[in-house]
Amino acid sequence: MGDRGIRKANLTPIAASGSIGSYRAEIEPNGSTGAGLFTTVAEEQIGDVVEGQLELFVGGQLLLLNAGDSFVYHANRMEA
Repeated sequence: MGDRGIRKANLTPIAASGSIGSYRAEIEPNGSTGAGLFTTVAEEQIGDVVEGQLELFVGGQLLLLNAGDSFVYHANRMEA
């Protein structure tokens, strides 16, 4: 895992420059991006929670997602 308990793998070719990229993120319990943001080059962010819970901050709002939940938002809405 990464230094904050997060491992991210790009599932789409790096040369692809479309508006949607596909990543797999594995987050350990209590894992966090810390003061930084979880960023990608994609314009849209789409994801689903496979196991556990995820706290997601989008547009200044905290969302608590559980296993089976999914999300989508435009990347310019992401705020610290």
